[in-house]
Amino acid sequence: MHLQALVPLVPLFASLTVGQSFSTARELYNKVCPVNDGQEKAIKSHLLVTYHCDQRPISKDRTVISAGSPDECATICSKSPSCEASLWAGKETTAGRQANTAKSCVLYHSLGGSLIPESHVVYMTHRTKEDPLFPNDDDECKDDKVRIGHLQVQVDDLKRQLETCNGKCEKGCFECPEYDQDHIYDRGNDYKVYCGMLDDAGWTSDDLASFGDKTPKECVQACTDTPKCKRAIWVTAQPSNKKGSCWLRDYTVRAGPVPTKKTGYSSAHLQ
Repeated sequence: MHLQALVPLVPLFASLTVGQSFSTARELYNKVCPVNDGQEKAIKSHLLVTYHCDQRPISKDRTVISAGSPDECATICSKSPSCEASLWAGKETTAGRQANTAKSCVLYHSLGGSLIPESHVVYMTHRTKEDPLFPNDDDECKDDKVRIGHLQVQVDDLKRQLETCNGKCEKGCFECPEYDQDHIYDRGNDYKVYCGMLDDAGWTSDDLASFGDKTPKECVQACTDTPKCKRAIWVTAQPSNKKGSCWLRDYTVRAGPVPTKKTGYSSAHLQ
């Protein structure tokens, strides 16, 4: 919606004659042009206006109202989200405005092409800057952004510490031979670790399941999750914090609760 439906027309005082109205408008025009032509001026603490004397754009997407001065016209435009630029007339009539009112203010909602000459008008573009009384949202959040940045640094540091910690073998890593004959507990299940011992190496037909992407600890956890699984088996040389092969088996005629044969495999047996 254009401002024509929102901004009421500012009527001229009825007591003014046509000649008086023309004179006042011309005086206001003369205060701006040509001395400020092409210059940017702060008309409010947060509003900067650039004046372009005796020029106007070619645009039909506009609203015509009245304003008491060029600066008032530019201020009205700056408060409208749809207004891109404004023009104030220091004379009775001006081409392309379809208005006969002195001090008419043209609010342009879209612009295109170059400016064309017209005498005694002031075309104005504007930009806004931070108003100390009304800081923008970005500035209000500045302290929060700094705190978030500091927290992110701490999070990154903790991640690096965790990666370093995961690279070390803690209790439960099943690093052989240190954990040979040790008991490991997983969700209420008691497993005993036998490093380098397996009675049925190569008997893949006994597998309940097999994996290629488990750490020794994850292999034991998989055994807990698998029905009938009594043994979790992995390659002894596999680092405790690296993923590798894992085999899950029940006790069989070839392999009971206590292994007796030394091999390159280690296992954890459900007690």
